[in-house]
Amino acid sequence: MAAAFASLLGQTGCGAAPVKFKYTIETPSKLSEWGVLDVRNGRVNLDSDTIVYNLASPLFSDHALKFRTINVPAGRTVAVTDSGRFDYPVGTVITKTFFYETSETGGNDGQPRFVAVSDIPTSIPNDLREIELDAVQLIETRLLVRREAGWQALPYRWGADQTDAELLPAGDLFLAEIVFDDQSEELFAYLVPNQNQCAGCHVLDQSTKAIEPIGPHQKHLRRATGPDQLAEWSKAGVVDAEHLRTDLAWTQIDSRDESYTLNDRARSYLDINCGHCHSATGPADTSGLYLNGETLDRVRLGWCKAPIAAGQGTGGHQYGIVPGHPERSILYYRMQSRDPGAMMPELGRNLLDEAGSALVAEWIGDMESTPCHDEKRPAGGSGVGTSHIASVDHREYELMSTQGE
Repeated sequence: MAAAFASLLGQTGCGAAPVKFKYTIETPSKLSEWGVLDVRNGRVNLDSDTIVYNLASPLFSDHALKFRTINVPAGRTVAVTDSGRFDYPVGTVITKTFFYETSETGGNDGQPRFVAVSDIPTSIPNDLREIELDAVQLIETRLLVRREAGWQALPYRWGADQTDAELLPAGDLFLAEIVFDDQSEELFAYLVPNQNQCAGCHVLDQSTKAIEPIGPHQKHLRRATGPDQLAEWSKAGVVDAEHLRTDLAWTQIDSRDESYTLNDRARSYLDINCGHCHSATGPADTSGLYLNGETLDRVRLGWCKAPIAAGQGTGGHQYGIVPGHPERSILYYRMQSRDPGAMMPELGRNLLDEAGSALVAEWIGDMESTPCHDEKRPAGGSGVGTSHIASVDHREYELMSTQGE
C-alpha cells in the first residue's frame, strides 16, 4: 500500500518528479504531459532535464518569436558526424514554441493583434521562463521526437487561456493583425502546419526522405548569442567536447549583427532560411541552386546561373543573381514575392521579411557589376538555360572573411 501511495504522489506531482512518458513509443495529447515544459502561475516552467538553446541566426517565420528546448535521455550523449552535424539518441525531444508580443489594442473583428519585434531581451533571447505570459500570445509548440524508427514531428496548439497546448495533427489556420515599427498594420494568415507539412522543410536528404532537425547542430549553435552553449552541453554530458569539430568549413553568425561582414551576414541568412532545401541533398537539389553556407562555387550560389525549372518564379528575369543588380536577380525577386507560385521560401511565411530581403539586396548590390551573358550570342536568343556566362569567373573563392578563428 505504501508503494502504491508513493506512486500516486509521483503521478500527481506532490513533491516528486513529474511522470515522464516513454518518449520512444507514447504520444500524449497534452503538451504538459510530456514532462518537458508546462505553465504555472502565468509562467513557463521547465523540467530540470530540459535545456534551453538558441541559434546564431534564427529562421524567419512571419515575425514569430521562438523559444527552443531540448531533452536528451539521461546517460546518453549526442554523436558528432564528420560534417559537424549532431546525431541525437533515441528518446531525444526537441521543442520550438512560437509566440508573439501582443499589442495593447485589440485587433479588428476579434482577430489577435501582434507586434513585430525581433527579440524580447532576456538572458537567452526570447526565454519564456523570464516573460510574463500576459504580455505575449503562445501560438504553437512543435515537437521533434527521436523514435526508434526515426524522428517524428508533432504540432501542439496552445489554447486561448495559455495553460496548455493540445496535439493537433491536422494543423490550424487563423487570421491575425501585425503592427510594425512605423505603426503600419497588416492582416495575415498564420499557419500551424500539419504533420505532413513538417516534412516539407525537415527532409534534408532526398535519398532517405527522413525527417531531421534543421537547427540544433554545431554550425548553428557555436556563435549563438548568450552563454557558450556547446561548453554547457559538454558540462552537462550531452555532448563530448572532444568530439566537437574544430575544422568546420563554415559556422553561422547572427545575420542581424552588423559587426560582421555583409557577406557573412547574407550567407548566414540564406543558410538558415533556404539552405536546408537548397543543397546538394535537399528537396530543391534539382534546381542546382545551393544556398547552404558550405557552398563555395559561385554558379551553385546563383551567380549568372539560369534557372533549370522555375516557371513563373523568375518574374521575367534570366539569372539567379546578377552581380550588382538585385532588381534583375531571381533570388531577390522571389524573396520579395507573395505569389504562392513564386515566393521563397514557399513554406513557413505569408508576410515579407523586409529586413532579410534588404540584406540580400545589399549583398547582391555590393558585388562587382558583371554582365551575365555573352554579348555576341546569336540574335533572338534568350540566353535562358544556354548562356555562356562568358565574363564571370566561376572558380571557387573564399567567402568566409570573418570565419577564421
